[in-house]
Amino acid sequence: MATTGSNIRTYLLTKSAVTDVIGTRLRPDVLAQSDSLPAATYSELFTNHSHTISGAAGIEDCTLEIVCYSTTRTQADSLADTIRQQLQGYRGTAGSVEVMSCQLDDTGHGYQQPQDDSDQGTYLTALRFRIQVQETIPTF
Repeated sequence: MATTGSNIRTYLLTKSAVTDVIGTRLRPDVLAQSDSLPAATYSELFTNHSHTISGAAGIEDCTLEIVCYSTTRTQADSLADTIRQQLQGYRGTAGSVEVMSCQLDDTGHGYQQPQDDSDQGTYLTALRFRIQVQETIPTF
């Protein structure tokens, strides 16, 4: 079973506006040590499954966070805006799921101090989306 996050990753990697900037450096949860910047991660913060009185309604509501990393604030913000443009309001196929709605809930910024003696830290811009997808209802 593919998760909403991995399906959104698949969708974003079909968009040249995204891949021209980060290639395939869109990782689940953490960046690889070998990743150059800019890059991004995605994390499913939580997923709810809607139900009716008779059982599953077939709707999954996922809160997905995408964090963009770069050596400059401007580049981190620019990557986040590129991703926002691809997802905000999107309805359609993403990987193996049908996206019913995709809303940007909030954004945030941060900075990671360097782990060595350099002055080069990492800027972060986070996007938090609420994504509803049609899920397959099991038949018994």
